[in-house]
Amino acid sequence: FATQSGPISRALEQRVLSYLGQISYSIYLVHYVLVLIAFGAASALEAVFGLDAVIVRGPFSAVVINMPNAWVGDIAALGFLGLTIGVASATYHWVEDPGRRWFNRLSKKVHSR
Repeated sequence: FATQSGPISRALEQRVLSYLGQISYSIYLVHYVLVLIAFGAASALEAVFGLDAVIVRGPFSAVVINMPNAWVGDIAALGFLGLTIGVASATYHWVEDPGRRWFNRLSKKVHSR
């Protein structure tokens, strides 16, 4: 890895993976908020439609959203992943990157005095 010349290093340099690394802090910041929204929506579905066991205890006592079957769970997981990347991309470009550039300009002004 030190010379970054192996197959894993080349794979990690791919444009998509590089972009995911670039927005990774935004992914970290938004994913939990989206998880809370998903659990709120599942709770609302339970209450409104009288569904049983939408939110259950999973392995290791983790709270999970119970899906009717594996296909629905897989589609929901892919949708959640896409939503997370989309929201993180937006927050990166509209909040994180402009904020970083603003702080860098401010820092240069403070240090040039």
